[in-house]
Amino acid sequence: METRNYPVNFGFAWFESFFINIRIPEGYKAISFPKNKVLSLPNNGGTIMLTTKSNTTSLKLLLRFNFSKSIYSNNEYDYLKEFFNQIINIQNSYVKLVKIKA
Repeated sequence: METRNYPVNFGFAWFESFFINIRIPEGYKAISFPKNKVLSLPNNGGTIMLTTKSNTTSLKLLLRFNFSKSIYSNNEYDYLKEFFNQIINIQNSYVKLVKIKA
């Protein structure tokens, strides 16, 4: 949608949290994974937070996003669209493991 003439109404403010714990198999290591990221909507409209922690045996990812308002004006539509695109990009990220040479 190019332009929006009406506000976006979610009906309520809301948030989502996803926690992922990946056990790295013995003999492998994670060489590529999503990096920590924090993004915010203007006017305290919401936030995205991705926290990643890794060690030799596991990779932990925590993704939280919140929408702190129930109604966003039509002027905020482009920001909301990009906000959702960022959530999708984070959720489509890959973890790459390689076998450690013995």
